[in-house]
Amino acid sequence: PTDAAAVSGLAKRMPRRLLTTLHAESLINDGTALVLFSVTLGLLASGSVPGPLELTGEVALSFLGGIAAGLVVSGLVVLVRRRIDDPLPEGALSVLTPFAAFLLADSVHASGVLAVVVAGLVLSYAGPRVIRARSRVLAFDFWELSTFLINGGLFVLLGTQIPRAVRSVTSVSIGRAVVIAAVVTLVVVLTRTAWIMLFAYVYRAVDRRSAQRAARATWRVRLVASWTGFRGAVSLAAALAVPLHADGHPVEERDLIIFCTAVAILSIMLVQGTTLPLIVRWAGLMGDQQRVDEARRARVRAGQAGLAALPDIAAEVGADEDVVSRVRTDYEALLADIRAAESEEGAPRAREIERQLRLGVLEHKRREITRMRDANEIDDVVLRELQAALDIEEIRLLGPSVPE
Repeated sequence: PTDAAAVSGLAKRMPRRLLTTLHAESLINDGTALVLFSVTLGLLASGSVPGPLELTGEVALSFLGGIAAGLVVSGLVVLVRRRIDDPLPEGALSVLTPFAAFLLADSVHASGVLAVVVAGLVLSYAGPRVIRARSRVLAFDFWELSTFLINGGLFVLLGTQIPRAVRSVTSVSIGRAVVIAAVVTLVVVLTRTAWIMLFAYVYRAVDRRSAQRAARATWRVRLVASWTGFRGAVSLAAALAVPLHADGHPVEERDLIIFCTAVAILSIMLVQGTTLPLIVRWAGLMGDQQRVDEARRARVRAGQAGLAALPDIAAEVGADEDVVSRVRTDYEALLADIRAAESEEGAPRAREIERQLRLGVLEHKRREITRMRDANEIDDVVLRELQAALDIEEIRLLGPSVPE
């Protein structure tokens, strides 16, 4: 299975459509690969070969059971999160949710990976309605750091497994093991490339809608998609999950399996990972202007909706006209800034100068409250309160870093 996390670093330089396809492919491939892997382990343990109907039933149960478990867990989590507004309990719940989905699916011998994927999709869709701002900021930061540490740890594990696998290959000679690993790597890369490059023509022959013709990718873009098929954590975890013994006998080629998997992951990372930026530039994939335009349009519509609702909200909370006027002025100024971004005559340079000016003022404000804390004019509680307000303003100026 492919590892979309490995290409996330280039997200800003690739179109959304391609990046979304890579992430979706990784999730579906994880589920498919692990379902087939569990069936294979069952064959290894029992020694019996299931018939077509039995095999189809196992795969269907794994997929449907995983989807059902994900829907059940995510539905319960959504109901709970509607009723709590505390970042720490909500953060703890966000950590427990994938484990609950996986364990529920695993208890009925279904795909835990698919259960986690489905739960994540449901919560992502319902999140804007049930998750509050403080909880969302805390969760984004936590998961971004956790994902970085987990991925880093897995590649450290990969590095430790290669020398051990080399020393432990006893079923064949080391030279033959290298040849087998090279063949496996080539088959993986070439199969993916052939599938992506050739299947597009089959799809075009079947789907002749005008919308589909307008969204067709060039052969260069398809080549980039085929070149981003990195392998990583799930492949290594599956190889390490091969049992030492099966049906009372040792699995003699377990270390060869781990060796081939590690070589494939490392080779693809080194070759495709180092050349992918060059291929992305060669294909002309240098950003996603449509995403920028959509964000600007959404900010304008959101600001207009807020201004339209301002009189009703003011009446509801009992705000006087001076307060309403100040809020309206601020929102109108923000809308003016957004609309000015559409002008091409010097507006970007002026906005950047203003942004740098405001950030410079913020830095001096931060230094002053820190000096006051050091001089015992204020305590740490007051410092953190003021610092939080300055941080929010700085994030607004810099723009939030949203996980891809």
